[in-house]
Amino acid sequence: MNRYKNAQRICLVVLLVTLLPAVASAAEPSRYEGTYRISDLASAEAARDASVEELAVKIPFLFRALARMRMKAAATVTLFFRFQPSPGLMTISSDRSTGWTTDLAASEMEFPAPQGGVFYLSRWMEESSLCSRGRRGNGTRESRFELSSDGAGMVVTTTIHNPHLPGPLIYITEYKREAGGSTRP
Repeated sequence: MNRYKNAQRICLVVLLVTLLPAVASAAEPSRYEGTYRISDLASAEAARDASVEELAVKIPFLFRALARMRMKAAATVTLFFRFQPSPGLMTISSDRSTGWTTDLAASEMEFPAPQGGVFYLSRWMEESSLCSRGRRGNGTRESRFELSSDGAGMVVTTTIHNPHLPGPLIYITEYKREAGGSTRP
C-alpha cells in the first residue's frame, strides 16, 4: 500500500515539475513588451463592418441605421498598441489612449473616461493571452491579445456587450510588432 501511495506522489511531483515551467512561460507579460501596428487597416475595417452588419440585420429596420452608426463608433479599429510591462503591472497605450496602468490580477480599477465620467478597467493573463475588460455604464469591451509563437505578430479579438444589442459584437484585428521591440518567444 505504501509503495502505491509513494508512486502516486512521485508521479504527481514529476507532473508538476514538468508542467509548471510551461504554464509560467506561456503567461509571461514581458513577451508583450513593444509596439504593434495594424497589419492591414482596410481589411480590419472591412471585417469590423461585416461584424456590425451581421448584428445590425437583427435590429428592427426603424432603428437599424442608428444602431449601425453607434456600433461602428464603439467598435474602433486601433492603429497601434504599445505594451509596457513591469512586475505585476501592465501599461497599454494606443492611438486612442495615452496609456492606463493596471495590475494583472483582474482587479477592476477606475479611470477618467475621455468623454467625461469614469470607466472601469481590469487585465489578467489567461492561458497564453493577455485579457482586458473595460466597462462603462451598461456596456463592456473585452479584448484578448494573443501573440504568435515567434512574438512577431499579435491577434486581438474584441467583444462588445451591450444589453441594447441582440448579441455580442465580435471582431478580430491583426498586428505586427515594430522592429526593435522584444520578440521573446
